[in-house]
Amino acid sequence: MQTIGYYSVIQYCPNQLTMEVVNVGLVLFVPKLQFLGVRISDNNNRARKFFGKDSFDNEWLSAAKMAIKNRLEMLKDSVKELSEFKKFIDTRVNEILLTQPKAIKVENAEETLEVLFHDLVPELR
Repeated sequence: MQTIGYYSVIQYCPNQLTMEVVNVGLVLFVPKLQFLGVRISDNNNRARKFFGKDSFDNEWLSAAKMAIKNRLEMLKDSVKELSEFKKFIDTRVNEILLTQPKAIKVENAEETLEVLFHDLVPELR
């Protein structure tokens, strides 16, 4: 049975003035299934390619990605409505941002999360 879900791209934005970003992860929220799933990139190669290897601290970016993933996973049981998900997104003000949620039809949440992640956050080796 299909239902509506909402995805948000996790982005690294090292310069708030230029607002140039690179996608580093994805969140899928499906209220009717009580599902909130998070995937982050395994490495920082996309950031390295777009911004240059000397433009960021690799360890910091890895830690920041894990921190947002852990924070979102802690919200799994408390976020029930789209408005609550949006409220969390609106609190992001540092170099790790989340895009406003976009609606998507979902039948299998885990599968949808994987497909969206691979489409929107392609891994570079």
